[in-house]
Amino acid sequence: MTHNCMNAVAPDRRALRAFTLVELLVVVSIIAVLIGLLLPAVQASRAAARRTQCASNLRQVGLAMGQFCDAHRGRFPDTSHNEANDVQLSWIYTIAPFMEGVDAIRICPDDRKAGERLEARLTSYVMNAYLTDEPPTGAVTNFARLRATSKTVAVFEIADQKAATIDNDHIHNHGWFTSLTVARKQVFEKIRGDVAIERHAGGSHFLYADWHVELIDAGTVNAWADTQSPTDNFCLPQYQATQRVALVPFPLLRRSPMIRRRLSRLALVAGAAVGAMAGARSAEVHYDVFVTSNGTQLVIGGYDDTATTATVPVGQMRVFGGEVVPTG
Repeated sequence: MTHNCMNAVAPDRRALRAFTLVELLVVVSIIAVLIGLLLPAVQASRAAARRTQCASNLRQVGLAMGQFCDAHRGRFPDTSHNEANDVQLSWIYTIAPFMEGVDAIRICPDDRKAGERLEARLTSYVMNAYLTDEPPTGAVTNFARLRATSKTVAVFEIADQKAATIDNDHIHNHGWFTSLTVARKQVFEKIRGDVAIERHAGGSHFLYADWHVELIDAGTVNAWADTQSPTDNFCLPQYQATQRVALVPFPLLRRSPMIRRRLSRLALVAGAAVGAMAGARSAEVHYDVFVTSNGTQLVIGGYDDTATTATVPVGQMRVFGGEVVPTG
């Protein structure tokens, strides 16, 4: 009887079995290894998402800039250095009416000064100075004059160290490729000081003037800096060079129905006939006649970049006695 009672109250040794210290250490080690393997993957996934968001932002900025140019006869938006810009706002707000939610688009999620730029009503994306009137030479302020939009950089990503101030709404890249910086091999450092060339996986987004976005590797930018020159580099717009050959008042064109008909048929820019434009202009307005550098076309256009132009084959029009007349 006593023996049976003792068996009834004796604990089950199998139920009291627990992990040893070694087993616990092994489990903790396995968990730590798994976290170490998963964490970089999670971080890389988040970085890729931010990179994709930045590219999407720039794409929308480009589309809005294109619509702005269409609505303003090809003129690019003003920056803080433009004297006509009375309100000290970044160019991003100039094109804001052409996009939805500018505040959700104008900041790169990887910009270390995102909060400062957001509060200051600025942007992580900065215009190429060569699309403004700031550089003394080489600038193209009108979209219609660009020859190769897919090779012309319109917008860069601003470097993290650049202050959140209105004068940094565009890049002062006309100071990158100078005779001095090229001779001293300082071009790459100049670029690095203005552009976040390693922000996204060792690269940076470039928005081109056909509004496509490319992720350019920092090594590629370094190679450009080492091999390009002040007169031939990736900053310069690819534009249609022209040469003035004569001065022709539009009243002369208006008095010649034959010329107006020929220009109306051959006008290629903006879908507007030059003949119709000539009728809308006053008699005091004069226009230049240009011939392109390749000698195959005549471009009829105005003194400023906002005027409508027409491009016609040289073989069909010629300059004679101060007038543009049809051949034959």
